[in-house]
Amino acid sequence: MRAPRLSRGRFIRWGIAGGVLFAALLLLLGYQGDRFFIQDSLFLAGFILVMITLFRVALWSGLFNLLIYGYSQIIASFKSANKAEEEERVSFFDYNRSVERAIHWEPGLLGMGCWVASWVIRAFI
Repeated sequence: MRAPRLSRGRFIRWGIAGGVLFAALLLLLGYQGDRFFIQDSLFLAGFILVMITLFRVALWSGLFNLLIYGYSQIIASFKSANKAEEEERVSFFDYNRSVERAIHWEPGLLGMGCWVASWVIRAFI
């Protein structure tokens, strides 16, 4: 397994996605007339970005591999009744070893930054 590396391009892409999410939440929560709508928008945008990272950690750990493998095998069995293709199918162990796993920490770091910014802003207001 290779060491995770942070990428400037992924930071920029996730930063744009987080900014769009923050703007949408700002518009949504701004119409409710809450006094803390900026802080709440930052917190929710950060929460969503952190949850994306936690979902990727779950994928990296192999939590959903059995579900994905089973689904793909069911679909493959319906597609063909050819015995030769059934013999070419890989076992779950081989499938699990061949899956490329990578965690991208950029959305989580940006989400934590949004959380900290929302708590700092709320502390001074």
